[in-house]
Amino acid sequence: MASFDFVKATLDGYRFAWARRADLIKFSIPVVFVSVFCNLMVIYTGAEENALREGLILLPAFFAQGLFVAELVRYTLYDEPFILWGYTRRSHLEEFTELYRERQLDTERKRHVQGGMVIFVLVSIINSVLRGLSGPLAEGGEDSPASSPALEDFPVFVFQSAIVAVILLVALWFVRVGFLYIGFSAGYGIKAYFKKLKGLSSSVSLFLCAFMIFFLMAVPLALIYGFLGQILAESPGIKVVSLVVFGEMSKVLAQVVTTIGCSYGVREMMEVNSRSRLD
Repeated sequence: MASFDFVKATLDGYRFAWARRADLIKFSIPVVFVSVFCNLMVIYTGAEENALREGLILLPAFFAQGLFVAELVRYTLYDEPFILWGYTRRSHLEEFTELYRERQLDTERKRHVQGGMVIFVLVSIINSVLRGLSGPLAEGGEDSPASSPALEDFPVFVFQSAIVAVILLVALWFVRVGFLYIGFSAGYGIKAYFKKLKGLSSSVSLFLCAFMIFFLMAVPLALIYGFLGQILAESPGIKVVSLVVFGEMSKVLAQVVTTIGCSYGVREMMEVNSRSRLD
């Protein structure tokens, strides 16, 4: 069964992100801007309580993030530079224009990037809907008093526990679906991706890699988030905007490092003998 060294992939993800931080910050600014605008619209319209409305408002942000991470996969694995108008010096405009024309003619690459973007958007929509549905379920569980199962209810308790276990296994299997955008953006194809990444070990490796990346940045980001909330407590409007901006910057940062680290992991599982291109 496929697996990879998730510790090495995590460290490589952070190392690559730090080495290329100038490019990553520059090309993530439009993504952060669109995400902040969409999230402020969600707050302004009160769409947090409606998963469908929230998902529709966040759709432009999902597309912006999807295009960014799909291009990031190519940038990480194949060292293909980002192409975005407005970020090129006048002295390099001719070189930029030629590269842009080549990208427009490369239909195979365009298909992989667009497909990876669409997959990311679909997974994000599903995740948003599931988060919206989990709220009412959690509230319903709080209304019922907690008590240990009686002896006559033991078979029901075992059955419910088995259902929970099955759901957890399905969720663990779904991890590889969550990173399908990496495989498709890299040009491996859906069929080859699931064929190589069969078994739970691949999902466990991807999950642990993503978890380690998140864990290493969660504490400092949470401290900064709490500090901003305290110093801006007397200015509610500024506080909301500032926390949304910082939250979206943190989310994009997590997406960047997770995509880079898991891209190395996916490549290792897809191409066993491939060597790392990390500078």
